[in-house]
This record gives sequence, C-alpha cells and structure tokens, in this order.
Amino acid sequence: MSGKNAGFQSEKYEKKVEFAESFVENNFDLSFEEFIEEEKWEESTELCSNVLSDGLTKEDRDYLNEKLDLAHLKDSRRPVEYACDLIVGWVLEDGILRILREEMRFETNLSSADKNRKFLKSPDATPDMTVVKSDGTEIPLELAQDFTGYWQRKGKIDLRDNKYVNIKEEDGVLLGLDFANEDFFVVDISKTDGNSHYHPPFGKEAYTFEFDGIEFHDIDEMKEVLTEHFEGR
Repeated sequence: MSGKNAGFQSEKYEKKVEFAESFVENNFDLSFEEFIEEEKWEESTELCSNVLSDGLTKEDRDYLNEKLDLAHLKDSRRPVEYACDLIVGWVLEDGILRILREEMRFETNLSSADKNRKFLKSPDATPDMTVVKSDGTEIPLELAQDFTGYWQRKGKIDLRDNKYVNIKEEDGVLLGLDFANEDFFVVDISKTDGNSHYHPPFGKEAYTFEFDGIEFHDIDEMKEVLTEHFEGR
C-alpha cells in the first residue's frame, strides 16, 4: 500500500493552485476533480488532483520523475513543480476555452502539442489555441499567467524559448492573466518589440517585451474586451 509523501509545494506554488482553484469555482462552480473529469484529460484525474492538493504518492513521484525530468523544459524546477505548472496551465487554458466558446460564442480550438493533456517529452512552442472570427479568420492565441504581480511591478513580461517568435510569426494574440492584481491584458504580438536575452530564473534564453502603451483591464471586463479585440482585427 502506497502512502503519501511530504508535500512539495512552497508558498509560491500554493498561491498558484489557490488562484486556479478560485478561477474554476467562480466561473464554473466545479472542483478541480470535477473540472478535469469533464475535460476528459489523458493524464489521470487522481494524479492531477494529487499534484494540485500536494498529496503525491511514491508512485506519482516516480511517474513524474520518469516523464518530466527534462532539463531544458523544466528549467530550475523539480519534475513535481514542473508538473504543477503544467496542470495549472491546462486548467486555465481549458477554462478560457470554455468562456470563449460557451459565453462569447467564438469557435475556439486547442492547438498546442499537449492539447490532449498528456505529459510530453518533446512538446513544441505552438500557440495554445486558435480563435475563429465570424468571418472565418483564424487567430492564434497564447495564454500567460502571473501569480505574483511581477508584470506590473517590472513593466514587462518574459516568455520562454521560442513562444514569442512563434506567436509573432503567426500574427497571434497574447492574453495575460494577472491573478495577483485581478487584471488582464490582451495584445497583438506583432505590435510589440521583444528582445532575446539570458533569463536567470528560467536558466535559459527568453524573450521580453515592455508594457509601453499596453492597458491592463479588470478581470470582470474580459468578455467585453476580448470580443472587441478579436472582432476589431
């Protein structure tokens, strides 16, 4: 019989999970487990729930170490921390997808390599999803999250690897959710100037652009602002 190990989550990860949990509860009146079950992820609901609740078994840890001990992709994170970031990201992406589809009536499809919600050893840097306008125009959409207020404190955002380049080449949109300040921004990446540099927290190259002229909006205004942004392109 396998028992639970000591928790891995620092205060930083606890906050991420709390924000994601509140997002799911407030928007869909569901628990994490109920939400993941409805989305029919390939990774097991039990494993993902154990990661989010900080209650991993030895078998869970062994599995994550085997699947996610990927030096370049996980940066300085341990496999369990990388897994938590992936799962929180999947929850938020799937939640935004629901909002775009069900409440805003945009045809929207997941387009990332991990769209089936399975841990991958060789994911790519394609945008998270594609939004289809009423005239049939397809717009790539990438989602980014800030759980500490870093963006507004520093006046910039950092994107890992080639995310920035790929979104810009595809004339895509970046939606940034600032959970710490309950704000968000949406911007056409083609209208930004990103600079490549070595980013110590990531332990590798990143692209950074500053928020000159980019407006943050209250999270409650997201539906109206996104509709205006997409239809205005």
